[in-house]
Amino acid sequence: MTIHIDRQAPSSSLPTHDQPDLDLAALPGTEAPATEQAAGPVTVPVGEELGRAAKSLLWASRRGLYPVAAMGALYTAGTVLHEVGDVHPLWVLAGGATTAVAGLCVRGVRTFLAKAPWRPRWAAGCLAAATAWTAAAATGGAGLDTLMPATLVAGGSLLAAPWWWTYRLRVREDRRPTAPAAPLALTAAAPVPAIEAAHPHQVAWGEHVGGPRGQLEFSSLIDPEPVADHRGEPNGTAWIIDGGPARHTYGDMRNAMEDIKATLDRPHVDSLIYLDQDPQQYKTRGKLIVLERNPLIQEIMWPGPSLDPDSGLVPISVYPDGSGWAFYPLYVPGWGVPHDLFAGAPGTGKSSLIHLVAGESLNIGSAVLLYDPHGGGSFEHLVPRTTRSFLDAGEIYAGMRGLEAAHAERIAILHEVGETRMGPEYGHPIIHAVIDEASHQAVLGNPLISQILTPIGREGRKLWIKLTVALQNPGVEEGFHDNGELLDLLLAGNVVLFRVASNRITRNIKVGDVEVAPHLLPPYFDREQKLLTTGLGYVLTGTPRELPSRTAKVLARTFTSTVPMGSPFDDRTGEAFERGYARGIVELERLAEQSQRSSSRPGDGDDGGGRTLHAVPSSPADPTAKDALIELFQQREHVTIADIRNAEICSPSRAYDLLNELLNKELIERVEGVRGRYRWKAAS
Repeated sequence: MTIHIDRQAPSSSLPTHDQPDLDLAALPGTEAPATEQAAGPVTVPVGEELGRAAKSLLWASRRGLYPVAAMGALYTAGTVLHEVGDVHPLWVLAGGATTAVAGLCVRGVRTFLAKAPWRPRWAAGCLAAATAWTAAAATGGAGLDTLMPATLVAGGSLLAAPWWWTYRLRVREDRRPTAPAAPLALTAAAPVPAIEAAHPHQVAWGEHVGGPRGQLEFSSLIDPEPVADHRGEPNGTAWIIDGGPARHTYGDMRNAMEDIKATLDRPHVDSLIYLDQDPQQYKTRGKLIVLERNPLIQEIMWPGPSLDPDSGLVPISVYPDGSGWAFYPLYVPGWGVPHDLFAGAPGTGKSSLIHLVAGESLNIGSAVLLYDPHGGGSFEHLVPRTTRSFLDAGEIYAGMRGLEAAHAERIAILHEVGETRMGPEYGHPIIHAVIDEASHQAVLGNPLISQILTPIGREGRKLWIKLTVALQNPGVEEGFHDNGELLDLLLAGNVVLFRVASNRITRNIKVGDVEVAPHLLPPYFDREQKLLTTGLGYVLTGTPRELPSRTAKVLARTFTSTVPMGSPFDDRTGEAFERGYARGIVELERLAEQSQRSSSRPGDGDDGGGRTLHAVPSSPADPTAKDALIELFQQREHVTIADIRNAEICSPSRAYDLLNELLNKELIERVEGVRGRYRWKAAS
């Protein structure tokens, strides 16, 4: 069908104004009107346009017709089953179950159901109603003389209402640029501004993740911002993911990360595309960082103590998106000290982070205590600078008894002066207990030590007693030996997670709304396995982020040249610590004697506590022990109780008595206060 319109030239009899003729062809950018083309019939293809409009309307409303087609299919199925006869309703129920299973196998169905919490319940209700109607129709018929067709149409329409509302026709805003208006004056036309082309990331997003049937359907990338690395060099783009009319949440975006990486695929994509929460905390938005290169491949070096005394914050790691450093609160002025939990597989950077944190703590005058059941092999440069170091099972137990006594003394001080007058500025330095390999049998594997640490975790903040616990497995069962209370207390403080072996290890680790996957961190940055990811992890302190960062590496020369020697306790706490330590040594000796007696009696098992503590061997009082101890002092510059025990001179409790005797006679002296190291006074 076409419509013919005759267009005639304007009549010459029309009145005209008296004005000079204009030669339009002489003006730049203009042409003389083609009067020959203006005259004559114009053909308008009305039928073709109506056909296109009908096709467009049918395509736009295709999803709205799905419920109508479903009701028609149900009516046909019910009628056929009734005519077949002898169809048991259980067969209809089995058909409904088969339909449900088949639908869940389709990815598009699963994506549709996962977009809103009401959709699975709604779909289950629709399937149940359809199964019930089909069973009734197969039994009693669905003729037009019955109420079954009306029931199908009315009930189906009510159940289809949410579907029709979701896929209702919407008027799309025409965003095509309009042609510029013709100038009133006969001047050259103003230049039309160029239309900015869509970014390749936006084009790929609209075709895949945010396109029809995409996992984040109707979402889009908006508000691009350039990204610079920590050295200020350009390094990619940061986008805001807008959930769009489907209201996709941040959790949906996290679940779609594999599709997002596949959409923006590139070499080493796992280390170049990151998802973070929206800076303005919108639930239907997320921040997508797309980097051109990984700035964390190059190690970041620790420059030395960098703590801000006004805030207690320490920069410990660098984010890849150029947002700067992740800060670790060593203490909070006027509040106290948060505890620390460092977790990661061997070689992921825990020891280096302990050096950094302990170095910052030593630099402000804290009394740092190091507990390492592996003998301090990873802390060669830290051990000489700590206030006390406990490097085997017996020493760790005695040191924990000393920490328990110091905790009790700090409580007494708190009752005397009040919480507002506690802290380093009032003469109560931070007691910083650093515990490496805490899941060892000699530490948290010992129920006595676990019972000592739990009240310190509850009350240490206001007493300025800080716990830094490092272990490979932070799980409740294996890592903390079922001490879930201590784990929860540590999670309330500073948490740093490096790469772990599996998701099972960190399934209970969640700080606020932030969920991370340290088991997905790669061991190497490159396929050739030359660039280790040591230090790469998640810093969940202060305002935690789901963006991984890389902690600064502590070099030995930097540590030894910038970190001072450990400070002593305050007088009251130091005396209490020594009393508790001595009590622990006596307990160990008694335990060793009991273990020795029980082992000498056939049929008697060893005491469980002896096996747990690895009790030190006991020896009778030797009158030559004092002379052997003096000879040891003359051979070495410094001597500790561990040195005396390793030399097999006497038991630790006997060594403690001999040291006090030599101190009273002023033959020896302590090095750096109550360090636990002694030296021959005549040699000084």
